[in-house]
Amino acid sequence: MNRKEVYKAIDTELDYVQQQEQIQESHVVEDFPLSSGMEAIRYNLEKANKEWYVEQAPYPNAMKYLRKVAGICVKMGIKYDMPER
Repeated sequence: MNRKEVYKAIDTELDYVQQQEQIQESHVVEDFPLSSGMEAIRYNLEKANKEWYVEQAPYPNAMKYLRKVAGICVKMGIKYDMPER
């Protein structure tokens, strides 16, 4: 998978999050504070870690959770201005 394909996968996660925001039946809300974003990252990393432990490469279930983490990071970067390196 190349960089462009990875970013496209992350975009699908952001599309899903945006759909969930519209439904308003989830903890995923448009005005997601940074503290909630960081907690969601921790939660999904823990789930990814548990999946990684029982999987083998290419770790499909663990990678689903890492896609979620990436989407949360992008959402937080949009809201709070992601600094450049």
